[in-house]
Amino acid sequence: MFATLRQDVRFAVRGLLRSRGVAAVAILSLAVGISANATIFSLVHALEFPDLVYPDPSRIVLLESRNLVRGISGMLVSVPDAIDLLSSARTFSVASVTADQSSVLREARGGGRVAGRRVTAAFFQVMGVSPSLGRTLTAEDQPGTIVLSDSTWRTHYGRDSRIVGRAVRLDGGVVTVVGVMPPRFDADADFWVPFTPSADSSREDRQFTVFARLAPFASLMDATRELEAISQYLAEREPGTNRNWEMYPIPVTRMHGRDSRESFLLLQAAVGFVLLIACANIANILLARGAARGHEMALRISLGATRGRLLSASLAESLTLGVAGGALGLLLAMWGIRLARAIGGFPDVIEPSLNPSVVTFTAAVSILTGVLSGLVPAVRASRVAPTLVLKDGGRGSVATAGGRLRAALVAVQIAFALVLATSGTLVLRSLMNRQEVQLGFDPRGGVRADIALPPDRYTDAASLRRTTDALLESLQRQPGITSAGASTWALPTPAGGQRALTLPGSGDVALPLSVRRAIEAVTPGYFQALGVPLRSGRAFTRADREGARPVAIVNDELARHLWRDRSPVGETVRIGTPDEGGPIVTVVGVVATVRRSAMHDTPVARVYVPYAHYPNGALSVVVRTRDRTAAAMSQLTHVVAQTDPDLFLEGLRTVEADVAQFLAPVRMMATLLGAFGVAGVLLAGLGVFGTVSYTVSQREREMAVRAALGATRRDIVRLAVASTLRMTAAGMIVGAIAASMAARMLAGVLFGVSTADPVSWATVALALSVVSLGACWRPARRAANMDPMALLRRP
Repeated sequence: MFATLRQDVRFAVRGLLRSRGVAAVAILSLAVGISANATIFSLVHALEFPDLVYPDPSRIVLLESRNLVRGISGMLVSVPDAIDLLSSARTFSVASVTADQSSVLREARGGGRVAGRRVTAAFFQVMGVSPSLGRTLTAEDQPGTIVLSDSTWRTHYGRDSRIVGRAVRLDGGVVTVVGVMPPRFDADADFWVPFTPSADSSREDRQFTVFARLAPFASLMDATRELEAISQYLAEREPGTNRNWEMYPIPVTRMHGRDSRESFLLLQAAVGFVLLIACANIANILLARGAARGHEMALRISLGATRGRLLSASLAESLTLGVAGGALGLLLAMWGIRLARAIGGFPDVIEPSLNPSVVTFTAAVSILTGVLSGLVPAVRASRVAPTLVLKDGGRGSVATAGGRLRAALVAVQIAFALVLATSGTLVLRSLMNRQEVQLGFDPRGGVRADIALPPDRYTDAASLRRTTDALLESLQRQPGITSAGASTWALPTPAGGQRALTLPGSGDVALPLSVRRAIEAVTPGYFQALGVPLRSGRAFTRADREGARPVAIVNDELARHLWRDRSPVGETVRIGTPDEGGPIVTVVGVVATVRRSAMHDTPVARVYVPYAHYPNGALSVVVRTRDRTAAAMSQLTHVVAQTDPDLFLEGLRTVEADVAQFLAPVRMMATLLGAFGVAGVLLAGLGVFGTVSYTVSQREREMAVRAALGATRRDIVRLAVASTLRMTAAGMIVGAIAASMAARMLAGVLFGVSTADPVSWATVALALSVVSLGACWRPARRAANMDPMALLRRP
């Protein structure tokens, strides 16, 4: 058996080497399709199976909450809800309440701002990972102890093995290091400090993360049902804060890359279509070779070869092509994965690589590709009728053998190409529409950064105002900077809560709860620095200082909801409910509604109040320059250091880059789908060219007879073009049905364009028609230019 297989493979290799050009095209087509599939599969595999260090990570969950009535999801939980939950839940064996914390390491080598967690001692038990140095936190630990991450230990402390027991400065205090965790443990945190949850916290303050390990008997579905029941109980007991809120578990294996999973699955389907088009091309090539080798097959049968032997030999050729394409595709996939890692910005736990699963997938795809592309041609080749073929009159039968099948394969290629090209065009048009969204500000020439004034050094409102004013005044004196401003949260609400906005004296009309709102404190010059146009009234000035009358500026969105039929300038609005006794401010101006980016679809109703009235240490500073953003970034860094050398500048970037980061996923998807669509169209065009060329070569005598009987060159060209139009039309009909289903799957990605967008569909149909007709033109012209008498004299 193995000897026969070896002989078939050797014979197939010799045959392919005799047709090097055809073999090279076939192998390269397969390699491109296989490498694309392997690359995208590596991304999907890395998302589905992240590189986590926790034992049995599928049993670890984190809790989130949502309010479907208000259209909010992905929120965390409040401490009182977590306490009530953990006291009654039976599906968790151990759980921990945690809170994010941003701090500054001040004595470490290369100190700077770090992100950590406040955790209860059970956190490390939930994760089940031992420290690499020292110990983890225990229930007896008081504030003043800290566990460092491996990256913090390496970066800031030079891998000092004597770090345990050392006192380090965190923010304004001193803490003692008790341990260091291993690499990749809780990659979102640089340190962990003790946390004692307080039941007195607000139930609306949903900014705490609960990590839990499922009990041995419980499944994720069991936990989901239990959380639904507990959420319903809390909604009935605490309707003021918990009505319509529901908690649910998320496996920690889904913690990273959740937003990318659906996109990568769609891309996996897209590259599958590319590979199927390549398979159809290879099948067409093998069908043509099989028909051309009809006499050879007939002779082998006459000499005693069985049909099974012929089938085995023919399959060996397609499998050889598949394996060769897979080997080359694996090499291309190595580069593709490196490129994906370079531009993808994946976290450490999601690391696409050419691991055994990807290699196995590639090998399976290569073999399956060889079988799919070669099975039908092999069956046809083995069914040749030797008596008919070996007769002189059998030439016509050989010529027409498989013609309909080859045409059907081309139609399938066109259908798949239509699906890919339509999907890519729809996503590309969505990207173009996103880029046309009015942001409400001008990002060109803007630079922004975040600055935190530490509360241990800036202890009162006066020091906050003084430092902020000094910083902005110094910035405005810098050459090239035209304006500078800062913003911060004013009257912050608990995470998941909303501060009411009401109209006093008008029956306390309130902004509907379904409308998202925000209250920001901004300095004079902020709107000019960000490029936000003033619709009416005035901007803030230095006169709006501490002690001046309370004023505010509102955006178009808030004005549209609360003052539909009149200008809000001069009107008053209460920030809060009458029972809360919230401040009443007079509206002095209206500005455009600002969107963070074109991906932020829901407009936010905003109230802006003077920073002097509501100073805060968490500043977002914006400066505007005359096309000298690099110089402005340097100036901003210099001025902050001059104002206070202990301040850290975070997230320094241009406003254009800040906006563009949100469009990056859509741009990547549009680029990849567009590339796959172009590849599909070109492969389909190659299939049309090959099929029409082969058909013309096999029908030369027929066309010569037609010409001898009076057919003109135009008639001959029309004959070749008509077959192409039939194949193209059949493919487009089938492809339109499949593309409509694919477009519905893309509905969540599309923006400003319907799944049945006539422009996209017409563009793709026209492009495919042009490519198909262009592919058949050369063979048709060759047929028209043939000398009929010379062909008819040919034996």
